[in-house]
Amino acid sequence: MASDETARLALPYLAAAQAQKHVTHNEALRRLDAYVQLALESVTALEPPVSPAEGACWFVPAGATGSFAGQDGTLATYEAGAFDFLAVPADTLAFIRDEDRFARHDGSAWVSPLADAVVALAARTQLVLESITDAAPPAAPEAGGRWFVPAGATGAFAGQAGTLAVFQDGAFTFLALESGALAFIRDEWRLALYDGGAWVSPLAVRPSRAAIEAEVLEQDLVLSGTSVATTVAIPARAIVLGVSTRTLSGVTGATSYDCGIAGEASKFGGSLGVAQGAANSGVIGPTAFYAETPVVVTANGGAFTGGRVRVSIHLLRCPVSVFPDLEQAWWTQAEHQLDGVAPALAADFVGERYALGGAHVSSTTLFQRTGSAKMVVAGSGELMQAPANTLAFDYHSGGRRLLLEGAATNLFYPSSAPGAAVSLSVTAQVYTLSFWGTGAMALSGAHVATVSAGGGRTTYTFTPAAGSLSLTPSGTVLRAQLEVGAIATSYIATTTAAVTRTTDICQWSGAAVAVLGGSGVGPNSLVWRGSLGSSVDLQDMICFQRDAVAKQFLRQVGSSIQIITPARGTLFDVKYLEIAAPARFAVCVGWGGDGMAAYASGLATGVTGTRAGQGTVEGIFLGGPSGFPNGVAQLIEDIVVWPLMGSAAALQSQAHISGVGS
Repeated sequence: MASDETARLALPYLAAAQAQKHVTHNEALRRLDAYVQLALESVTALEPPVSPAEGACWFVPAGATGSFAGQDGTLATYEAGAFDFLAVPADTLAFIRDEDRFARHDGSAWVSPLADAVVALAARTQLVLESITDAAPPAAPEAGGRWFVPAGATGAFAGQAGTLAVFQDGAFTFLALESGALAFIRDEWRLALYDGGAWVSPLAVRPSRAAIEAEVLEQDLVLSGTSVATTVAIPARAIVLGVSTRTLSGVTGATSYDCGIAGEASKFGGSLGVAQGAANSGVIGPTAFYAETPVVVTANGGAFTGGRVRVSIHLLRCPVSVFPDLEQAWWTQAEHQLDGVAPALAADFVGERYALGGAHVSSTTLFQRTGSAKMVVAGSGELMQAPANTLAFDYHSGGRRLLLEGAATNLFYPSSAPGAAVSLSVTAQVYTLSFWGTGAMALSGAHVATVSAGGGRTTYTFTPAAGSLSLTPSGTVLRAQLEVGAIATSYIATTTAAVTRTTDICQWSGAAVAVLGGSGVGPNSLVWRGSLGSSVDLQDMICFQRDAVAKQFLRQVGSSIQIITPARGTLFDVKYLEIAAPARFAVCVGWGGDGMAAYASGLATGVTGTRAGQGTVEGIFLGGPSGFPNGVAQLIEDIVVWPLMGSAAALQSQAHISGVGS
């Protein structure tokens, strides 16, 4: 036998041929009697009672005195008029009499995980809170009391803001409180919902905190003088349904009183009763208050010399939705990631969502447009004006997109609602006629055709002979436009002469340029989604500017997209992706080290190339630094940049057309 006692409880073994065997045997029984079905009088008592009961057992805490001195962490069992001190094996289970609980000794303390779980469950179910505004607990909290800890709390609540404080066994336990918890608040006598940041009493609520919140504010006024105003005021931007009053103690000095606001003394009730118990429900047509407004109680027939009145303000609030602290970081969702990495820049023009460096930003933080005011199609289908030098968004193709276009001139005037023939001198080049309405336009002279309205904006592209062209409207023709080029650009209003709209110049902000690094050599990946409104050759999609020279990055060349690795300044390393421009498409390019790869929507394979050279990126443009050629339009759905050169599979997966519009 390797030892003369058992491994866990240290019970002595009988030795072979041992004399006085009964002594060893009795010692083992005495220890078993202490350990088995262990019940402790206390685990916190620093010394035993004067006359302990036979067989009673204590756990000796740190700092014990008297008979327990020097025995910290042991079991003290009383038998035959004396204490015996035994070791506490790890994971010993015991019932603690003075705490009425079962506990396990974990090697350093007595813990009750099941009881703790029950307390936590009880704390969160049928939640009743003493207060949600008390900055510190009361001097003598009741057992089982629960408080929500507000910001700036002190005392036992210090550093626990936003948690649930539960007072149990003489101490506070702080529990996390999940959004959606419903509680009754005693000191406010109302039900409230915790929305993750605030307590609201909603009639209706959305996850973003937009709500209709009902509330009653009360104050008891001690009356004196000609009038008394509440210090609990009607909140700014509250909708008041009414103010009720109750006379709590008889009013003296006045024969009656009015309840209202400054300038409207009886708004909520006039000539109200002064006898104890008199009450009035001062309902009004729901009225919005745009500034904080006290309620005023005014004496009639003399000044107040005594009395007490309770004023109750019944109101609705309309909390606005929270942005961005509770809004999901949409750019971190899986569909926006490249090889598991979230973008450094994301511009979703369709959804009007923008992110930079992991934070919500506005569109102007990323891009600025320099150009004329222009007429665009709003989401309602109506025309509206986008102001000069602001990003312009257009819905004419079925979804919201950033519209960038070259200069154009409307040769037709007057354009608003033409009723007579217009003759113009034209050359043998491509023109596009467009108009709204239900009528028709007859062309004669240099070109002969009749163009009938087809719903929405009707367009007709043609190449006349050089000479005089007559255009004769019939029926309802509105907003007529004739311009050079193969597409109808945004509408240009005319009256007595042709009018020209200047080209758009769209530059990336300094913060957006910084995402691609000072040299632009990567590693980076970029996706461009949208459509090109024409098949004009050499139409820049994105340009880098280095050393005051434009270096094309993405360019349309007929029915192809041309990719030029960003660090080069020549067309030496040009790669082509054959697409069906000007249809909707997406192209995704990744570059870094000495390599690059690019993919486009609808293509099973991409292209690869090399990258070399250095330089400083001074600016980036959508289009070119000088804008766009005449007769060109781009409709951009989104642009996303990641801080890595993605894998081939990841780049190809991002080269997809979005599901918005047509």
